[in-house]
Amino acid sequence: MLMILLAGFGLWLCVEGLIYAVAPETMQRFGAWLAALSEKTIRQAGLLSIALGAVLLYIMVRFNG
Repeated sequence: MLMILLAGFGLWLCVEGLIYAVAPETMQRFGAWLAALSEKTIRQAGLLSIALGAVLLYIMVRFNG
């Protein structure tokens, strides 16, 4: 399980870094857009992301091992 989490974290860092390296102007615009959102909206998006990630992780662990 730890190896899966580390692999996922490493993949996340690679993708995140690639986005900033390839399209820094787009990320600046995204940051400005994000700053304009309400705290409630950002929190709801974060909670939705957590839920989707947990479901995907469960499915991957449950049916791949």
